[in-house]
Order: sequence, then structure tokens, then C-alpha cells
Amino acid sequence: MYRQDYGYGHQYKPHRERGGCLWIMLILATLGGILSLFSGCVPDRESMEVLSVFFGNVPQWYFMLAGFLNFVRLICVVGLWMWQRWGFYGFVVIAVIETVVGAMVGIPIIYGIIGSLIHLGIWWLVISPYWDSFE
Repeated sequence: MYRQDYGYGHQYKPHRERGGCLWIMLILATLGGILSLFSGCVPDRESMEVLSVFFGNVPQWYFMLAGFLNFVRLICVVGLWMWQRWGFYGFVVIAVIETVVGAMVGIPIIYGIIGSLIHLGIWWLVISPYWDSFE
């Protein structure tokens, strides 16, 4: 974004406005990220049983990695609040990591690809009208 230096370290920052959809997405992503931090990284026995029915035996470390990626995702949301493009780029990296690691533990790769494309597609639809405002 273009900034003009007016001397003494003062820079002009253009006024940026978020649309209603972007506001809603950022608020929901922030709340979801905070709730995911409180839910913990270690699933209970019932969650493990449900997952094993669908995907077989998912190792414990997968959930710790998922918890870490949720924390990183929350940092990316903070970046989007601050009009930083790296917030969206972080979502892309997390989606690739989740898809690859999910395939390694036995989750069909097509689930990861479809889920990632839907997740990133929705974010892109909401962010793209304001992309030039991001730094």
C-alpha cells in the first residue's frame, strides 16, 4: 500500500473499510480460534472412537499438531485484522500441511483437498474485493 512520509516518522495511512462479510468472517474466525485453543489438543476417548470408525486409528500426535495449527491459524486471523496479506498466505500453508499430514495418517486426501478448497475459496471470496487494501 502506498504511504507517503511527511517527515519526523509520520506516515499517511489511507482509510480502509471492511465490508460486512469480511467483518463477520473475521469475528467468527477469531471466536472459533479462541474456542479451539480452549478445547485442547488431546481428544477424549469418545472422539477417538468416532474418528476410528471413519478413518481408522488416528495417532495422538495428529491432534497435537492440529492444536498447534489452530494456534497458527489464529495468528493468521490477527494478521488479517491488521490488513496483512501474510494472514491469507498462512491459511494456504496450513491447508497444505493439514492435507498432507491427514493423508499420512490415513484420512483420504480427497477430503483434505475438497475441505481446503472450500475453506480457502470462501476466504478468497470475502477478501478479494479488499485485496488491494492489504499490505
